Amino acid sequence: YRRCYVCIKELEAANAGQDGAVEALDALPMYAESCAQMLVQLPAVCADLLQGVGARERLRQAEMEALGASVGSVRHQTGGSVSSHRPRFREARILGHAHHWLERRGRGAEWARIFE
Repeated sequence: YRRCYVCIKELEAANAGQDGAVEALDALPMYAESCAQMLVQLPAVCADLLQGVGARERLRQAEMEALGASVGSVRHQTGGSVSSHRPRFREARILGHAHHWLERRGRGAEWARIFE
């Protein structure tokens, strides 16, 4: 497997409802707080996460897994702080944004083909 990072270039803009660009990197950038880790099976490369057949489904599945893990771990927690589970919520939010960004980009390309 290859470790990849799906990152939102402008996380603050994305949080404000604007369209922050998404990228897939093979190394964790300086703005790591706006990245979520994903694994791809070799010989795939990180860029495959945002293109090709099944890219949207992979991001959606990763988002649901991160969300499920974070919600499940909070439910099973017997006391203490929930803050240890925030990274999974953050990952789910980033992956969700990436999924929606890819959906919008795909729809735009489909409409462009129709009007050509």
